[in-house]
Parts: sequence; C-alpha cells; structure tokens
Amino acid sequence: MNSHRYLLESYLQDTWKVSRRVTLDYGVRMLWFKPWYTKLPAATFVPERYDPARAPRLYQPARVNNANVALDPVTGAVKPNIYVGSFVPGTGDPYNGMVLSTNASYPQGFRENQGLQPEPRLGFAWDVTGRAKTAVHGGVGLFHNSQITARSMDQAATNPPAVNSPQFVYGTMSTLLSQAGFSLRPSTVNALERDAKTPSTYQWSLGVQQEIGWGMVADVTYVGWVGRHMEQYTNINVVPDGAKFVNLHPENANPQNTANAKPDDFLRPYLGYGDIILRSNFGTANYNGLQFQLNRRYSHGFQFSVAYTYARSLGIADEDESQVSTARPLNAWHYAPLSQSQTHDLVINYTWDIPKASKLWDNAVMRTLFDGWQVSGENAFVSGEWDRLNISTTDNFDFTGGTGGTGANMPSAGSGSQELRVVRPNIIGDIKGGNRNPTPGADGSWIDPTAVARPARGEYGNASRYSYQNPGINNWNLAFFKNFGLGGQGRRRLQLRWEMFNVLNHTQYLTIDNTARFDPAGTQVNASFGEANAARNPRIMQGSIRLSF
Repeated sequence: MNSHRYLLESYLQDTWKVSRRVTLDYGVRMLWFKPWYTKLPAATFVPERYDPARAPRLYQPARVNNANVALDPVTGAVKPNIYVGSFVPGTGDPYNGMVLSTNASYPQGFRENQGLQPEPRLGFAWDVTGRAKTAVHGGVGLFHNSQITARSMDQAATNPPAVNSPQFVYGTMSTLLSQAGFSLRPSTVNALERDAKTPSTYQWSLGVQQEIGWGMVADVTYVGWVGRHMEQYTNINVVPDGAKFVNLHPENANPQNTANAKPDDFLRPYLGYGDIILRSNFGTANYNGLQFQLNRRYSHGFQFSVAYTYARSLGIADEDESQVSTARPLNAWHYAPLSQSQTHDLVINYTWDIPKASKLWDNAVMRTLFDGWQVSGENAFVSGEWDRLNISTTDNFDFTGGTGGTGANMPSAGSGSQELRVVRPNIIGDIKGGNRNPTPGADGSWIDPTAVARPARGEYGNASRYSYQNPGINNWNLAFFKNFGLGGQGRRRLQLRWEMFNVLNHTQYLTIDNTARFDPAGTQVNASFGEANAARNPRIMQGSIRLSF
C-alpha cells in the first residue's frame, strides 16, 4: 500500500538535585504527526453526507405467477429472483455518503491533524534517612500512541468508488464488457472518524524501597494507568433489534415467505450499503496494581527474587482495533476485566551454587564430577485469564430480531452459535463451580450450569463481556548445569545442562467448555459445559551439551 505520514518528536528534560537526599526528573515531550494518507484513489463513508432521499432503489423480493422474482416497486419491472437486493439501474446515487481522497472539502487522509501535543513527565526519588537504606520513588506522565496503523488507508483504497465489485449475472461473453450483464449490490464499506483524538495513556507510580540486610532489597509500589481514545471498530449499519420480528413489523415481511423478514440489506438504517465499519477513537481501559519485589543480589553462591502483583485491569476491549457494538449499552455490555487481567501473579526464581563436594573429600575425581554444579529454578503461581460465556441453541432461535453490532463475516443473531456482541446467556446465580472436577459428568465443574439460563425472546442476556476466570498456573521449573574447564586460560569449557519444566507434573488446566447450549424449553443440554477441556504441557525434560571456545 502506498501510504505516507510525517511525524516529529522533540523533548526537553532536566534533573534537579533539590538536596543531597531529593532528586527531581522532569520534562516534556512534544509530538506532532500527520495522519496516514495515500496518493492512490481512496474513499471513506461520511454519515453526515449520506442523504436517504438519494439512496439507490433495490429490487424487492416478490411472488408473481406463483414464482419468486425480483420486483422494481416503482415501475413494476420484473427480474429473475437472483436480482433481489441489487440496485435498480439509474436510480439514486450508489456512492451516497462516500467522500473521495481528492475531495478538497475533506482533510487529507480523512482525519484531522491533532496539532502539537505535549506529553509532560515528572519523577522523583527521596532518600528518607540519608543513609541510602530507605527510598521513596514515584512518577507521573502522559504518553501518546502516535504509531497508529496504516490499515485505515488499506481499507479506504478498497472502498467504492475507488474500487467497485459488480456481479456478473446472467451474462454472456458478448456482454462481459457492457453493463447489461452486471449488477451492483450493497457492499461493505469502511469509514473513519474525522476528528479522531490521538490514543493516550496517563501513567503513575508511587513506591517505597528498603534495604533489609543480607544483600536483600524490598520494594512495594502502586502502579496505575488510564487509557483513553483507543481505536475501536463499530458497525454503524446493523439491523436494529426487533426489525426481523414480522409480528411486530409486518412491513418487513418477505412476500416470498411471510414468516420471515426481508434480507438484511432492506432493513438497515443506511440503505444502499451492507455493513459500514467505522474506525473511531473512543476506547477506554485502566489498570491498578500493587507490586511487591524482594531481591537478593548474587552473594556467597546464592541469589533469588520474589515478585508478586495484585492487580485489576478493565476496559471496553482487550486491544486497539477490537470491534465494539453500539447497539448495546456501551459500559454494561463491554466494560469488564481485560482477558489478561490476572488478579494474583507470584513468580519466584533463584540460582544456587551447590557446595563443592571436594570440601568433604578432596581429589581429582570429586573435583571433576561433583564440584561446580549449579541449580536454578522458577516457580509461578498465577491466576487464570478471564473468558466469556457463549450461547447456542438447538432450534436456531433468533433472540433479538437484529444483528446487534456484528460486522462483516460475523454470524448474525439468528445463527445457531450466537456471536458475542449479539446475545449472551443470563446469569441467575453464582457461576463459580464447586469441586472443580475436570471430566464431563463429574460432581462439580468450573462453572455451575444451573447458574446460567436461556434469555427470552427480545432479550440479549445479562452476562458481561468476560464472566469468569480460567484455571490458573501452578508451575515449577528446575535446571541443573555444570561447567567443565578445558584449558585455554578459561576460554574453553564444556557445559552439561538438564532442564525440567513442570517438574512436579501438575495437571494444569488451560480452558474450559464455555458454551451453554439450550433446547427450546430452556434446558442446558451441553453435558460438558463448565468442565475443563484443555491442559497445559505435562512435565517436559531436556538435556544439552554446550562447548564454548
């Protein structure tokens, strides 16, 4: 893709030694960048420039002479049924609301330049006693993510009228180069928020560090951040909830089968288009964590560190460029713990030089075989990642009568496996299982099936985006290694190494079956729902020989 951008950064920084015990670091970075743009033909959809009166007319589904056909509702012209949903030639504007990259009334790259953006920073360190034993440290700063992807230009270059994708219907080779054999239909297009604020993060920390003797230093720090203006996707042309319920909206009934609604493209708010995927910067997230570290520097053949974090991170999406539904209440539907938000994270690692056996019996054999061994290890005890509850039905039930925020290539509300952004199960109790047994049918599970229920028609469920945590990590790794000197003034040596991962061979479950499947009566019929269905690696051991010279 032939995309371009300009970016300039500068900074001012200073360190002020306020006193012998207090040091301040402060400064400001200055950011200026021009949004991505392309010199190739490109276009974007602008909702404010869409005029419903200029929408192309679509061939409607109809029954004529007991046959399914496509009908022009104005002229009464009849076409074969395959034309249903295509544009009636010569009607409306097939590019209604589209703005070309050559349009002088719109900014280059379809986004406004955000101008000069300051990023102030402040940090401090305070030697409390003046003996370099106790220190208080902290900092705060504003950071911007200027490295926004150029995919927006890739997508803009595929939009009509920069690129058109007509379908060749009932044509012949003689009509291949004429319009007679082509049919234009509503297509998926991409849109860009014009005044998209630069993604930003406010970060801060405050901690205390204490030397406690025996070569050990303890540190307790509170760390937090808040993210704003993260780039997200939304589909602004979904079928509204209830539109497919023909008993409530008889005007939407399909004449070819009055029990069903017309195809989606007849029910969308922006007629003449399929999905309209808008990239806009409104995502939010936050993190709060209490971090503890205890480190012992290498001394007398031993070193170790202990790191523990108690944390929580929440947001409306896990990453930039995630799809968010605007057809649902934003915070109630999307704001939840981030998938990687691990409440407890304890990691212990150590290295120990095993005492020389030659101290007990000093001879060449003992020195060669039993001196110089070292053991190292790492233990991890970590909470599981957050995950979602999914729902499916045996009767292909349409709960909402709309598409609820799904995008291109995502299943709609009427599909057997309900997409996350359309409908979720109802939680009617504490979903945490009792005995945490791994196998289907066992007494107890990671999720209590009786706490999950099928929504009623017109409901989209009350489960949050992530409702439970997967099994955690309880892992022990261990390694032994020894170096043999091969002369050459210590430059040549042979190392033997034996490593063991998950040395205790704990069964560590990874994920569970999280799809509740309901029959028409509301009975949950997935026998393995809530049970573990995958595990992390069992014990793995490996050996190696390394020659250094």
